[in-house]
Amino acid sequence: MNTKKKVLSMALIGGLALTAVGGTLAYFTDTDQQTNVFTVGNVDITLVEKFDQGAQLMPGTKTQNNVEKAVTVRNDGKNAAYTWIEVWVPSALDDGDDNSPTAPGLGNSLHFNYGKNVTETKSTFLGSKEIDGVVYNGYVHFVEGSAPTAAGATSAQLLDQVYMDKKVTQNENGKYVLVDGKTVYDGTWNMVVNAVGFQSEGFDTIESAISEYYGKPVADYIW
Repeated sequence: MNTKKKVLSMALIGGLALTAVGGTLAYFTDTDQQTNVFTVGNVDITLVEKFDQGAQLMPGTKTQNNVEKAVTVRNDGKNAAYTWIEVWVPSALDDGDDNSPTAPGLGNSLHFNYGKNVTETKSTFLGSKEIDGVVYNGYVHFVEGSAPTAAGATSAQLLDQVYMDKKVTQNENGKYVLVDGKTVYDGTWNMVVNAVGFQSEGFDTIESAISEYYGKPVADYIW
């Protein structure tokens, strides 16, 4: 073997050695993992009412022929929540205070309000919508400035009674004549009540919670 071949052979051997060393190199590494465990809160409510489903409406007042309908909201969830109710009545029986398009200026033939021993809530007009083919007017009922209802607790009373206006009469055909003395009504006298529970975390007042829920500042339409 001549000198050139010997040098080349040694170079090849050196290269192989370097390759082998390079293949065994490794960085110092380590990994760690942390699992963050959250407990998830919830809002779970139940509408509670004292009401005789067989009660008959007769013309009357707050103190005469009124039908008890005591409504509260129980918080069955894990967290405190702001609670209120929606009350929906047929538009033809209610002027909406904004004058319902279906009964402008007629006044209320069906009333829902409070007796002497119940703190009256604020009533906020929601507008009108169709329920089972009938146009209803809706209202939010809530206690102004009320604190959240604690888990396991029940809200203040949000409705107390219902009565038919004393001006409602019947004509010779047995049809109801509403408070204006001329409008004949043969529709339903149903009332729909929805309970709402809304998280209190992140909201300082019930008004701010209601505003967030409906997407409109509640102060703009309290009456």
